[in-house]
Amino acid sequence: MYFLAPPAGFRFQPEAEDLVQFYLLPKATGQQLPFPDVIFEWDFYGEKQPSEIWDMFVHRHHRVDETQEDLFFFTKLKCLSDSSVDRSVGSGGSWSNESCKTIYKRGTRIPIAQMRKFRYVNPGSSQDGAWLMREYSLPITKALPAGDSSSSSSSSSSSSSSYVVCRLRKNNRPDSDSDSDSDSSEPEIVPHSGNQSSQKEKRTGNKKITENKKTARGRAISGLPAK
Repeated sequence: MYFLAPPAGFRFQPEAEDLVQFYLLPKATGQQLPFPDVIFEWDFYGEKQPSEIWDMFVHRHHRVDETQEDLFFFTKLKCLSDSSVDRSVGSGGSWSNESCKTIYKRGTRIPIAQMRKFRYVNPGSSQDGAWLMREYSLPITKALPAGDSSSSSSSSSSSSSSYVVCRLRKNNRPDSDSDSDSDSSEPEIVPHSGNQSSQKEKRTGNKKITENKKTARGRAISGLPAK
């Protein structure tokens, strides 16, 4: 079910998997978004500094208030080559890559996107280190319309696949080089039940042996015969 506007009291704080599945993937494949006004479209890697972008959008919509820690943007990557992207910003600033993480479908090891963490770098500026950003991108195959493998469609979808979501946040700890929040999309790896059972039995057996040794030692100290 799709809404023209979010319900009252709505706050947009999606988990990584939901952000990819319900917003980035539909945007890249030309489908309808569930709430079209919660992610702004902007040339994030353009002439505006992060502080200017923040000031432009933070009060633009009544659902984004001072308690909102993040602003979200759809933007297109400026690819210099197949493996190189221009993430320079304004006059002299750029985004320094801190880390890269694969986002998995919840409860599985199926990769659905990449999440890169960046820190704004602009030496000599008061804004140096003052902003953090996460960039969510799709695998190329995710951006292809289902069942479409023609060369013309591939070219078109390749353009769509350059869409990413940028999640902008103020750095409340400028002395820190990275965003400390973690996404909950990493699946939990549960040990095989057979190994888990054998390990439990081994621990139980070791515990009993230790307890028996303590009992025998205690009886010997008390002058009682060992059982």
